[in-house]
Amino acid sequence: MIPSNDNGVRFTTVTAADLPLLRSWMMQPHWRAWWGDPDEEIGMIVDMIEGRDTTRPYLFAFDGPPVGYIQAWFVGFHQTPDWIETEPWLLDLPAEAVGVDISIGDAADLSKGIGSRVLRAFVEGLAAEGHRRIIIDPHRDNARAIAAYRKAGFRPDTALAGRTGDLAGGVATNATTAAQRWYHRPGQGLRAHLSFTAVHFIHPLLVAWLFRAGDWVYFAAAYGYLLGASLLLLALPLYLQRSASLLLYLGGLLMSLYLVPATPGLEWFLPVFYLKLLVSHLVREAPFRPGA
Repeated sequence: MIPSNDNGVRFTTVTAADLPLLRSWMMQPHWRAWWGDPDEEIGMIVDMIEGRDTTRPYLFAFDGPPVGYIQAWFVGFHQTPDWIETEPWLLDLPAEAVGVDISIGDAADLSKGIGSRVLRAFVEGLAAEGHRRIIIDPHRDNARAIAAYRKAGFRPDTALAGRTGDLAGGVATNATTAAQRWYHRPGQGLRAHLSFTAVHFIHPLLVAWLFRAGDWVYFAAAYGYLLGASLLLLALPLYLQRSASLLLYLGGLLMSLYLVPATPGLEWFLPVFYLKLLVSHLVREAPFRPGA
């Protein structure tokens, strides 16, 4: 067990008696946004408790009752065909690496600095056990978590950055018939489409902040081009939008190659970013069925 330490954090191994508390936490919005279905998550924790999964689950607390959940999972155990099928980046890590997942229990305890304090204590405990490669893999849109992890001492790995995110999947998913039907349903006008595009500011913001040492010129260029291209595309008649989207995508590609210095390890980012939003998402088109 990872012991309590000078940070005043107390870790206790999860038992079956803790499952109702965990389930109550998992029903809250800040859990549902980033974790899976509560029943599935509880099922996985049961496997940990009963020894079918090597992941070590803990509750953490200070002077009172538990205030959150943290787990240490072992990369080697997860380098199996089933896991690699959905998480191929696991093969790029040494088998002896250890991963960490954490969540604050109750929403009332968010944004109090608890996460970074607990992470520092937990990582110190893992290091004391001899672990040298410790990773954490937040979703790219979870800005609060990323900030806490940086505060705790974690640093981005450009070789893995974006490998667990949504961009590549979004290129294909946004172009499916189901997605087209939903995003371009009646009542979805200019404001709705532009809002969807605008909320993707988080992607270039995180690249500028985490991987380019606060390069806000890069952020302004990347995000400004997205907004300008989106406005132009949405102002055009439908019959011109497909061709225009490809031209605008080409403009973004050229900008990423010649005007904005590429981010080492993330050279793919802007081309995929613009492909997802300008080509796959914004252009409305009816599905085509062969033989129809």
